[in-house]
Amino acid sequence: MAAIRLVKTLEVENRFATPEEQATLALYVGWGGLKITFDVKKDGATDQYGCTQAELKELLTTDEYGPLTIPCAMPTTSPRALLNRCGA
Repeated sequence: MAAIRLVKTLEVENRFATPEEQATLALYVGWGGLKITFDVKKDGATDQYGCTQAELKELLTTDEYGPLTIPCAMPTTSPRALLNRCGA
């Protein structure tokens, strides 16, 4: 989540990541282990997955969030495009 929040900040500030921020972005490894976060049954749930889903929906646009809901087994679903925008 820190990487996603950082990317959004970088977009708003229209700048590339500093070396320190790049270290934060490097920690992003994908959603494979958290694919349950995108389960529609978690919509409105109060557990960690439901809370993460709610935070993602708040941080991301519909166009950014939508592709994340495609099954994580497909390698093209990683939000790498988000990270690419900040020079990571």
